[in-house]
Amino acid sequence: LKPFWVKPRAACPSVPGPARRPEAAEAMAESGAMLGSVEEGTAAAGDSINRKNVEQAPFVVRVLGVTVLLATLVGWFIDSQWNITWHQTIIQIYITTTALTSLLFEVKREWVDDYGYLLKIYYYMLIHYFDILCSVFGRGLFYLFQSTLWLSLYFSAPCGRKHDTLKQDQMIELAAASGLAFVGLLNLIAHCMPK
Repeated sequence: LKPFWVKPRAACPSVPGPARRPEAAEAMAESGAMLGSVEEGTAAAGDSINRKNVEQAPFVVRVLGVTVLLATLVGWFIDSQWNITWHQTIIQIYITTTALTSLLFEVKREWVDDYGYLLKIYYYMLIHYFDILCSVFGRGLFYLFQSTLWLSLYFSAPCGRKHDTLKQDQMIELAAASGLAFVGLLNLIAHCMPK
């Protein structure tokens, strides 16, 4: 016995398959061919990005760059204790993002490929859309931009912060800006040197 609310199923009429409908079989074959061409196109685009050469500065400049970038991240952690305004917080987020992005281009590509899928996607997206970072000249300009971010923190003193003496947060901001500007200039000089 079945409850009264359960009704017997009506038999479904048979739906003609692709073999019985030639236009459906033709459409499926055409979509399969288009899908194959899309897959081939994306694979070719990925190969061209993977083969793109990221120009590297001399070893000493790269080591100085990594050192200064890590020091700015530590400085950001220390400096963030004093920066409490919303615009300084936004600048701190920009500083962190740009420093981590610069670190990706200063280390070996194999290291980036080995440390996580999302990091690899971000790295190759940067190579594709911001290819100026692939040159030493472009990274030098990017370091100078990061230096201006730190200088904007230095010059945006909140109320009550006197400019008479350099406090610890001001020294960190000035040191980070100077270090990034120095590495940026070294990258620009390395770009102008004969190969």
